[in-house]
Amino acid sequence: REAYKAAAASLFSSGAERRNKREALQAKFLVLYHQLCAFRKGVELFEDKDRELFDKYLLKTVCSEITNLIFSDRAEWAGHKVEGGVVSSAEERTAVLGALPSSAK
Repeated sequence: REAYKAAAASLFSSGAERRNKREALQAKFLVLYHQLCAFRKGVELFEDKDRELFDKYLLKTVCSEITNLIFSDRAEWAGHKVEGGVVSSAEERTAVLGALPSSAK
């Protein structure tokens, strides 16, 4: 009976942990997406030359953060261990992509 209670508690707590992680991921993603949308609207006010520079900056900052967030989630889903738990470089993204099953690519 005690083993059953321990197993049930483990299952329910792991489900709650996954749900909390998913909600945190979704919240981070939405914040970054809204930042990107706001920045894109602001970039439209600049001239073409400056707009191009801001676009490159957005790609290197906010878009990279969004990509890293998605790859970090997929790495955890695939059971691929990432240093610090967060994907933060192109090499790590490549390693995660290689660790994913072909159906998830």
